Order: sequence, then C-alpha cells, then structure tokens
Amino acid sequence: GIWGGMYNNIANLNNLLIQIDSKKDVFTADNFDRVKGEATALRALFHFDLLRMFGQSPVTGSTVKAIPYVTQFTVSPTPHITLQAALDSCIVDLTKAKDLLAKTDTSAVLKGVYDPFTSYTQNHLNYWAVQGLLARVYLYKGDYVNADNSAKAVIGSNKFPLITSNVA
Repeated sequence: GIWGGMYNNIANLNNLLIQIDSKKDVFTADNFDRVKGEATALRALFHFDLLRMFGQSPVTGSTVKAIPYVTQFTVSPTPHITLQAALDSCIVDLTKAKDLLAKTDTSAVLKGVYDPFTSYTQNHLNYWAVQGLLARVYLYKGDYVNADNSAKAVIGSNKFPLITSNVA
C-alpha cells in the first residue's frame, strides 16, 4: 500500500511538472516558482522515504539496486537504480527546488496574508524545509560536510529559534 500510494503521488507530481512550464501564464506573482519548487521537492521527499523504507542502509548497500526514481509521467516501468544513484537524484531535485523556492519565500515564514495560497508557508514544503531535507539526505548519504552546511543554513537564518520557555 505504501509503495503504490507513494508512486501514485509521484506520478501526479510528475504530471504536474511535465505540464507546468506550458501553463506558466496562468500563475500570478511568484506562484509558478512556488508550485514547481514545492512539487519538485515533494517528489524528492517521497523517493527519499521510499528509499529509506525499501532500500538497504547506505553503510551496507549503497551500490545495491533500491527503488525506481521516476521523473516522467508514463505507464512504462522505470528500472530500479542503486541507493547511491537514488540519493543523488534526490539531491538534484532538492537543489532545483531550493533554487526555485529561493525566489519565493526565504524572507519570512508567513502566517496569514491576503492571498490564502501564500499564507501559512510553515505548512508548505518551503525553502527552509527543503534546506532541512537536504541536510537529512546528505546525512543519510554520509556527506557530512554538505549536511552540516545545509543544517547551518537553516539554523543561521535565525527564523527558527529554539523554545526558551514553556509558552504553552
């Protein structure tokens, strides 16, 4: 069920990503970059979760075939790739998503604004969430330098302070 559901979600995201460039004129403001960036990041997130659930550990199985990394909207089967190649594909997607989302929502995590679509960005897979996810993927891969850089980008933003008192 998890496998089929996740790949169904990935198929829907791929359909959106294949169509979106030809429909750019229907978006207002920076919503094109926001939607494309979030969809690309979600595709990476779903593949990363599948990889962790169904692939071997990077310590023992980085060269073992793990999952299909699907980037096309097609009924043709996509061959399984190695864990290492799937992690690299996640990083490629997340880097693309980060570049797109850097144009939209890095200045603040918005609570409520006039446009409901751009409100409550803390509930979106926004720029900062992509940075954090990149840190997780790099850490899982064993690339500690890039994991550290991505994590420090989020921490250094000063947008997410640690709780210092019991505000509840």
